[in-house]
Amino acid sequence: MKGRFNWGHGIALVLTAYVGLMIYMGKCAMSIETDLVREDYYQAELAHGDRMEAEALGQAFGTPRVSYDAGKLIISGQASDLDALLAGGAELYVPTNSRKDRTWQWAELQGERMSPERYEVEFDAPNGLAYITFKWLTGRGPAEKRIPVHFPA
Repeated sequence: MKGRFNWGHGIALVLTAYVGLMIYMGKCAMSIETDLVREDYYQAELAHGDRMEAEALGQAFGTPRVSYDAGKLIISGQASDLDALLAGGAELYVPTNSRKDRTWQWAELQGERMSPERYEVEFDAPNGLAYITFKWLTGRGPAEKRIPVHFPA
């Protein structure tokens, strides 16, 4: 019999291609960064009730508009709300890379109040979607407000 291709050869080729595809997909899956969970997730979960109360207090304040342009983070809103928000601190949460998460106090940054309704600060931003959580103290306790921000690549 001279080199004929039959159904047995077809099955062998399909199975070989399937195994090769699975190995390739496994290697791709193993090379993806998977640090999406906080290292201190247990402590963060215990503080969840306090965060819910702080978010409820934060709803009394207006929501600032947050944008990013030419290396500057721009925060705008009502002057009285900005005074309260900028008196405290903030937390940057990057869902795709926990190594880019950070926390700061607004007073530590070299920002500039461009007008009563606008604040600008030099900012090293991550690429893609991130969340900035403003944290400040009110007469009734801590308050916070979480704002999604899309940073261009």
